[in-house]
Amino acid sequence: MAMRAVVIAIAMSACAAAKPAAAPARAAIDGAAWDRLTRALPGTWSMTTASGRELRVAYKLISNGSALVEDWNVGSNRETETVFHPDQQDILLTHYCAQGNQPRLRAVAASPGSIAFKLVDVTNQRPDQAVLVERRLAFDGDRLDDTEIYRQPNGSDESTTYRLVRVSPEHASPP
Repeated sequence: MAMRAVVIAIAMSACAAAKPAAAPARAAIDGAAWDRLTRALPGTWSMTTASGRELRVAYKLISNGSALVEDWNVGSNRETETVFHPDQQDILLTHYCAQGNQPRLRAVAASPGSIAFKLVDVTNQRPDQAVLVERRLAFDGDRLDDTEIYRQPNGSDESTTYRLVRVSPEHASPP
């Protein structure tokens, strides 16, 4: 009987430890945020990295305008895709990372020129992988600043801002 109580206590503590992190509070995202995002981003964007390599990002609307797809590094072995979509009063994104995990983030703040997301949960994450925990898109005409914060396996956060310019307003399908 005592052994059974110990097993139950261990099982209960393991379940408690496995709980996902608290989801970010729902923000009062106005109904126009999705419209602003889908009008500002579709097209092809570009930047030159510190090593001189060109980085291209393409956005296109699919499914009758109900989802916005973002493609990074099309044709490379580090290609990633992110899908943004409305969910009632929320805007969610799922990032299909080249590491093989899939973080899902929810919009927590929006203004006429920006939108910020925070982690809700992640699937398929290994302990040795970083995970996208925050993302902020700031757009102004033909300029886009994309700030991404990844939580490293050691618990520290690493932030990178990509400063992109619009190459074309229409998404060109990959070959």
